Amino acid sequence: MNVSGYVFSKDRQPIANVQITFTNPTRTITTDKNGFYNMVLDYHWTGSVNPQKQALAFSRKHMIITKYLPAGHI
Repeated sequence: MNVSGYVFSKDRQPIANVQITFTNPTRTITTDKNGFYNMVLDYHWTGSVNPQKQALAFSRKHMIITKYLPAGHI
């Protein structure tokens, strides 16, 4: 399964180089210049997703994913 999305500023500008950390097991990827990230995970993966970038505060500090949801439902 893929977990993907975009990271934007309050004024809807993409934020590059945000570290997106997935738990269970811990894996980290970085957003591209468009703020996009994509992680391929096991089909029945559950865990949390946490964004981090120095000097930035995020309105959504993490997401907990406990079951498979079709695209567009997170």
